[in-house]
Amino acid sequence: AVPDTPSALDSLKRSLFANSMFVNWVVSQDGTGLLIMAKMEPGEGTQESSAQRIAVYTTIRDMVQEKKAAGVPESFHVAGRGALEVNFEREGQRDLQTFLPLILVVIVTTLYCTYRSLRGVLLPLAVVVAAVIWTLGIMAATGFPMFFVTSMMPVVLMAVGVADGIHILSRYYDELLEHPDTSSSEAVIAAMREMWQPVILTSLTTAAGFLSFLTAAMVPVRYFGVFTGVGWSSR
Repeated sequence: AVPDTPSALDSLKRSLFANSMFVNWVVSQDGTGLLIMAKMEPGEGTQESSAQRIAVYTTIRDMVQEKKAAGVPESFHVAGRGALEVNFEREGQRDLQTFLPLILVVIVTTLYCTYRSLRGVLLPLAVVVAAVIWTLGIMAATGFPMFFVTSMMPVVLMAVGVADGIHILSRYYDELLEHPDTSSSEAVIAAMREMWQPVILTSLTTAAGFLSFLTAAMVPVRYFGVFTGVGWSSR
């Protein structure tokens, strides 16, 4: 129980310093620092346990901020898995805001320099943008949190997912060059007839590779594997 009287507090202090296992672990040797641990209920690896840790951390953080605002002389530091998840999510969203526009600029520049046409830029780009929107929409609809690892998922999908569009479009332009008399629709059919099998096979093997992260011990890595695999398959 939490001591509520000066005598009970002194008794607890003497008990802590009398046990060498607590000194420099639960309480500092000079008595100026104290570790307060809160153990969560079992539920490892579930979405509910993650949400619970985040909610508990947020409540404790708000209490600490209120104490600091009130001018309490003691200093407080909140740590633990909940703190990591909240801060990883915040940093992940910040990185996403940085790297997503950057990868868009790189992809658009590369596609334009390769094909020199608006169609050559928009067609491959539309596929991966739709896949990213679809994947993030599923995450939001199912209520899964954004971890530091999963925040890089849109960047990975866009960087890797544009490859199939480039292969198909390159084959389409090759058909037009090799057969100048062919129409656009015939070139599309010829390109897809030649490319559908390798594109499907590489997409399936890549999706399987992402889904293999389901065997990872870390829950955020599992989420990354599942949603990246789903997003990759939706292209």
